[in-house]
Amino acid sequence: MLKRWSISLLLVSAFFGLLGCGGGSGAKPSTSPTSTEALISETRNVVTGTIVVPANGSRDLTLDIDATTQRNIRLVGWIHASGGSQNEIEVFIVDDTDYQSWQQGRKVTPIYNSGRTTLADLDVKIPAAMVRYHLVFNNVFSSSLKYVQAQLDLKYYVPASPTPTP
Repeated sequence: MLKRWSISLLLVSAFFGLLGCGGGSGAKPSTSPTSTEALISETRNVVTGTIVVPANGSRDLTLDIDATTQRNIRLVGWIHASGGSQNEIEVFIVDDTDYQSWQQGRKVTPIYNSGRTTLADLDVKIPAAMVRYHLVFNNVFSSSLKYVQAQLDLKYYVPASPTPTP
């Protein structure tokens, strides 16, 4: 009886191991909370250093997203503005269509807007539905040049490459 129970337990363990439910000592790529697809974490630097934003003007950085492979995309980091009497800058993120509208003076709804600030920490979820976004450093409200120190990275997951068979 003990032998039959041990074989049954071994078969059940093997079955769950094949389904990926068992623990293992081998290293595995992380998975997203909503999928069983194996994913690997990646980071792409957007900016490190100083961005000079002209008086009564703006600067933008393009964020190109590969919606077919990138998952759980976030823009993470910080900014610190200086220059002029208030040391303020407005940082916002819009999709390509809203960026074109904003350039034409239309009101848009950004996915992130810092408001006028000197310091900001960012951890912004970027929807993967669009392919191109714009990170805008807006200084149109000021007659003073601004220097924006920034450290910003895109963090996301990509599918793990299948292991080649020998």
